[in-house]
Amino acid sequence: MHLDSWLAEDEILPPPHPKDPYKRIECLASSRTVRIELDGIVLAESSDNSFLYETGLRVRYYLPDTSIKNQSSFVHSETETYCPYKGKANYFTVDLSRLDVVGKKTKVDDVVWFYMHPSEEVARVKGRVCFYNEKVDVFVDGIRE
Repeated sequence: MHLDSWLAEDEILPPPHPKDPYKRIECLASSRTVRIELDGIVLAESSDNSFLYETGLRVRYYLPDTSIKNQSSFVHSETETYCPYKGKANYFTVDLSRLDVVGKKTKVDDVVWFYMHPSEEVARVKGRVCFYNEKVDVFVDGIRE
């Protein structure tokens, strides 16, 4: 008997909680152009994306990691989180002061995340990065969100 974990039949479910049977997650390929900016600096841009739809949450745009511009401004973070739908996420902090741009001092912790080993449901996000829409400017087909 496991008092410190969740069980489904004889399967021990990973923390922090079991999946909600009324929640849906779907990952769709999209050729719509997504551009990510921070303080007027383009961080990433791609037209080879995966759009992740999750019940009750806003759409998240996963861009290929090769779409990252100004890679020197991306710093690996120690932060890790776990989602029962997607798996373990790792993060980057973006620090614009690392660029040779006058007046750009913006630093945003844990603004980018990625899944090294995503769950089977969202396997399309492997090798892709996602930016917190709330912390950066996101443009989809040239229109700011």
